[in-house]
Amino acid sequence: MKKIVSKEGVSYFYEMSDDDVECIAYETNKYITGSEVASRLDISRSAVSQSLKRSIKRVYFGVKKRYKLTSDIEVMCIMSTMFNIRTESEYKKFFNFFPSNIKDNVNAEAKRTGYCRNN
Repeated sequence: MKKIVSKEGVSYFYEMSDDDVECIAYETNKYITGSEVASRLDISRSAVSQSLKRSIKRVYFGVKKRYKLTSDIEVMCIMSTMFNIRTESEYKKFFNFFPSNIKDNVNAEAKRTGYCRNN
């Protein structure tokens, strides 16, 4: 099921694929919060968050498969470049969108390889 919703000069694309993953994308000239997306789409804030988490997870595994990577840290580095993550603050927010099992894998690899500041 696909539909385009246009409210207040912002276009949203909503798709529910066969494997039950929802994807919400929007076009705007400014950053908007998840609460604003939820309000404009008339869905809950948690639905926006869960949709983003599922989408990030799909991108993560897509990058891992596409580049034949075994390192979770390499996947995170590629994704942070893809999404133009530049500051430590942005990286922390980005990292929080990942499911806990992926975050745990990245943290474990960072500790094992010495790739982090706080072992």
